Amino acid sequence: AFTTSRRENFGSGCPAVATPFLTVQLPFAGGTTMQTQTNNIAGGAIGGLVVGFSEDSYASAPLPLLLDPLLGTVGCRLHVSADLVVVGVAAPGQLQVGVFVPPAAAFQQFYVQTFALTNAPGGFSFSQGVRVRSSL
Repeated sequence: AFTTSRRENFGSGCPAVATPFLTVQLPFAGGTTMQTQTNNIAGGAIGGLVVGFSEDSYASAPLPLLLDPLLGTVGCRLHVSADLVVVGVAAPGQLQVGVFVPPAAAFQQFYVQTFALTNAPGGFSFSQGVRVRSSL
């Protein structure tokens, strides 16, 4: 079990009603595509998957970073460093994004979170953060 892929949710999403929920499909390994699915997103909404290498800081700012003063959201936080953003368009009710995990990233831990343009305050919704590790 120590060498298998894993996921662990942390933090919370926003807004409080119809909060997006991110799931990383297991198993996945270095050299394959990590598939993610975020529920509670309106069809046709533009969104994205944020992939980070830290859950502690981003651009010298501590995480989680309250986004309300920046975006006008209510209770939204960035839980992961935004080292890579993959944009997508949601099908009805969900946003699916796949990210290729290089072979060199086998058994490495990283962090993911999704966002979507919505009619929520500030125009954005965010999922919880997820710690993920690829298998060997």
